[in-house]
Amino acid sequence: DRIQGVQLKCPICGATAPPPKFFQSFRGKEINISYSACPDCEVRFQVPMLTAEQSDTFYATDQYRKLISHGAVVTPDNLAGQFTRASRIVPYIQERLPSVRHHLDVGSCAGVLCNTVQQAYGASTQGVELSEGFLAYSNANGVLASATWPNGNSRFDLITIVHTLEHVVDPVGMLRQARALLNGQLYVEVPMNQPDLVHPYVFSPPALERALAIAGFEVDELGAVEDAMLQNATDNLVAWAH
Repeated sequence: DRIQGVQLKCPICGATAPPPKFFQSFRGKEINISYSACPDCEVRFQVPMLTAEQSDTFYATDQYRKLISHGAVVTPDNLAGQFTRASRIVPYIQERLPSVRHHLDVGSCAGVLCNTVQQAYGASTQGVELSEGFLAYSNANGVLASATWPNGNSRFDLITIVHTLEHVVDPVGMLRQARALLNGQLYVEVPMNQPDLVHPYVFSPPALERALAIAGFEVDELGAVEDAMLQNATDNLVAWAH
């Protein structure tokens, strides 16, 4: 449970964690990625991991988008995938939430989910997004988006965090920020059991449920959905919580 003389602690639950194991795959490239698997909450976390400042810079300057999109930030394929995903997510929410007045999307990308929620509910929507390219695209297309969270007096009856939690160095901190602004329901979606160079965390169902509980949420539903936006239609985990 030590690496370079330092005892490993799970960043989610604080339990002592074993030495990391290596994976050698990243989008067809042979790149070593090492994860430790927490024996308590079952999350896997990268060792070593970027600092919060390094991670924010990586996403804000669009290094991530350029890495996976071969230089481009907003592409037709990416937009089409976001529309497909939003078209799956919003009916799920409509089955569980009859009305939405104020919606916040954390990790809002091009603002497609914000637009889809607005059209479905007539809600006011806004996004939180670090990518400079996506921020420019969103605001140019009528979606209010910012790199910073709304002020503490804001309240939202729907908050969505879709394919974002696995990218941040402090997922429980992000969930706590959402909890402080929530006056309704939270929709969270992450890839299930999918190691990746840009995934500091790999979530299983128990790991996501534990992270939500530590952040102060009660989970109403937790299950798997297929996501055609990902390669090989990988299953995702969806949590509906309050």
